Amino acid sequence: LDVEGRTEIMQQRFALSNGTKARVMTVLPAGMDFQFQVPTTDHHAVGLDAFTLAEVVVAPTPMLNNMARLYFNYFPQTYPTAVFTTEDEAQDWLLSVPAA
Repeated sequence: LDVEGRTEIMQQRFALSNGTKARVMTVLPAGMDFQFQVPTTDHHAVGLDAFTLAEVVVAPTPMLNNMARLYFNYFPQTYPTAVFTTEDEAQDWLLSVPAA
């Protein structure tokens, strides 16, 4: 994953939102390779809070889990965020976030 790819993902999130706030789950594959600039760039600065109710990241390996947690600590969001190792845990948490 590179910065351009992550930017495209953010643009698609906006397009899919239809102007409403949505719960978002990002699943990182265990063998994911990424450019160093991806976790050190604030991709959410483009105004994702306008159409994001909550965001959870599934990071199945210790390295990806630590990277995702560091990202959210370094770039805090205005909406709830969480990081889990399984999709089941992530989905349970995401569905527990009340609708706006």
